[in-house]
Amino acid sequence: MEFCYRCGRYLKEHEYQCPECGNIVRQPTADELPPEILNMYNARAEPVDLKKVLFDKYFFLLLALSSLITFSVTYYWRFTFLFFFIPLFLPSRRPSIALGLLMGVCLGSCLGLLVKYMAPGIIG
Repeated sequence: MEFCYRCGRYLKEHEYQCPECGNIVRQPTADELPPEILNMYNARAEPVDLKKVLFDKYFFLLLALSSLITFSVTYYWRFTFLFFFIPLFLPSRRPSIALGLLMGVCLGSCLGLLVKYMAPGIIG
């Protein structure tokens, strides 16, 4: 049993907020939480469907824009765009639009690098 020091009332079992004055006597520990709240925090997330993420409506727009930008920016900036490749190899369990956009940027920057450095050797 908990005791409210503000109004002097004893609380019932598993009662942590005083019904009279609204004082929070103490926060419940993890052992005292009901299982539905514990499952909400510890639930397993489903894997991301990469088809939904990759074929987002902005994916191809960012792919084209980042390849053009990478083709035209200076030497040092081209290699910083390669760091956008990192999210492709990280396991992600929550679908997000940002992941699809970042994949569009990284693939577009790699296409820009390939066109910049490989196409003159292949064509010429």
